[in-house]
Amino acid sequence: MIKDKSKNNTEYQSSPLFIVIMGSPGAGKGTQAEKLGKQYAIPHISSGELLRETARQNTPVGRRLKEYMEKGELAPNDVIIDIMTERLNRPDCKKGFIIDGFPRARIEAIALEEILATQKRKLGNVIEIKISREECIRRLKDRGRYDDKMDVINKRYDIYLSQSYEVREHFKTRKNLYKEINGEGSKESVEKELNKILRSET
Repeated sequence: MIKDKSKNNTEYQSSPLFIVIMGSPGAGKGTQAEKLGKQYAIPHISSGELLRETARQNTPVGRRLKEYMEKGELAPNDVIIDIMTERLNRPDCKKGFIIDGFPRARIEAIALEEILATQKRKLGNVIEIKISREECIRRLKDRGRYDDKMDVINKRYDIYLSQSYEVREHFKTRKNLYKEINGEGSKESVEKELNKILRSET
């Protein structure tokens, strides 16, 4: 663990294991995050799975989320932020976590930093796994999930391109926080690159 002091002399806990994994649909961020979570004994938090779990529930929020997902649209920021706030406040996240699928907008990136700031913690790594549209379509077309239809895939990829820019640029303003890797290789090569980043800092 690294101790950082801000200008107001508040001590913040920072660790390379406070991780965000970014990537378009099909980039493999969930698979890699799950592996890293097990390897480093930290919780893997998938915003997509949390939302799908909610969408399966026959509640007003669940039905609302299902409509967004069937159209290939993102859930509202305030809903996602509330879900992630509750999850990150659990005791198992104190020593580290790996998030995939969040933040998806600058307002969520700011919210994430604010959530951690209330706990006197800071992000250690934001890593983007990058793939092309063609690779995204190739990987997703046979999944069979209701939100993986061709027109929906293209729409989700477009949404990711438009919103990831502001998230990426936000995190680039934080010294040594943002990194990117090529996600079009094998799962093993992507895993190796991720571990190279984390091992150089732990």
